[in-house]
Amino acid sequence: MTRILNNLVMLSVSKIESYRMYRSLDIDVDGWEISIEDIIQRLRGQDDHRTVEEIDRMQFGSDCHYILETGCIPEGWGDLSPDDNRSFYLNELLKDSVNYDDCIKEAYTNTDISGITVSLKIDAIDGIIAYDHKFSAKPQKRSKFEDSMQWRLYLLATGLDIFIYNTYHYGKDRQKSPYIRNNKFTFNSYNGMKNDCEYWVFECASFMNLHGIKT
Repeated sequence: MTRILNNLVMLSVSKIESYRMYRSLDIDVDGWEISIEDIIQRLRGQDDHRTVEEIDRMQFGSDCHYILETGCIPEGWGDLSPDDNRSFYLNELLKDSVNYDDCIKEAYTNTDISGITVSLKIDAIDGIIAYDHKFSAKPQKRSKFEDSMQWRLYLLATGLDIFIYNTYHYGKDRQKSPYIRNNKFTFNSYNGMKNDCEYWVFECASFMNLHGIKT
């Protein structure tokens, strides 16, 4: 591990999860198969394969996050015209945002795993529950998150017992047919979770060290 730490001192959860998906022959949320070239670019922070449409979806998701977490109107969403379908999403998310009024929001923390610092941003913490809000044009299924390192690392870092993915599916044609559906998927800490986290942190760090990728 000492050799790895010569180059690596910090990893983000998103990089660890991207590497796990690559190793598991999984696909990302946009349906991309992850090649070795893709994962090297992502770990270097040079992920540039996104189309204009995908960038637009990412910005929409960021705006929705902002509404849900703050109960405020994001930049560019003020004075929406009656035919702007964003008003539908704004009203729906503002109603949901009150459910998180008493939560700790956007909690940033680090945890040490086998000598490597893993950085995390947790959308909301309410007592013993950690939440992550996700927005997607495609419906999300529980199976998509079962193998994820995100909830495992979040629970390990915080010592909490329950993690909930708070997912919103808004449909592929949101500009013409406004629609949103909320589903929640709950996961719990378990015996052996720390070992699973240590394995994937080490594997990701080893891969990055092999390819000369620094944090």
